Amino acid sequence: MPDISQLWTSIVSNPLIQLSVRLAGLYILAIYLAMVFWTVRDAQQRTENQLLPYLAGLMVVILNIFGLFLYLIVRPKETLGEAYERQLAEESLLAEAEQRVVCPT
Repeated sequence: MPDISQLWTSIVSNPLIQLSVRLAGLYILAIYLAMVFWTVRDAQQRTENQLLPYLAGLMVVILNIFGLFLYLIVRPKETLGEAYERQLAEESLLAEAEQRVVCPT
């Protein structure tokens, strides 16, 4: 019966296993960096504050997936563009309502 440590060494020293582990590590690193990048970009679209997006990205760097979930909980619900469009729509409806002639009966 082969020794377990010898079996483990032969598995770990296999070039295909080493390549698979390295590729998995690169994939996890890419996902991690994408989370940080997405958090910073999303925060930039949701606030006018110049420092807050980088603090949100730092939170994701430090807390990893938990930082991303925390950011998703506390982020503003709409982007600056969506807020601007909503404001324009409200002003348009108000201007349209003011222009209507009301029947004096």
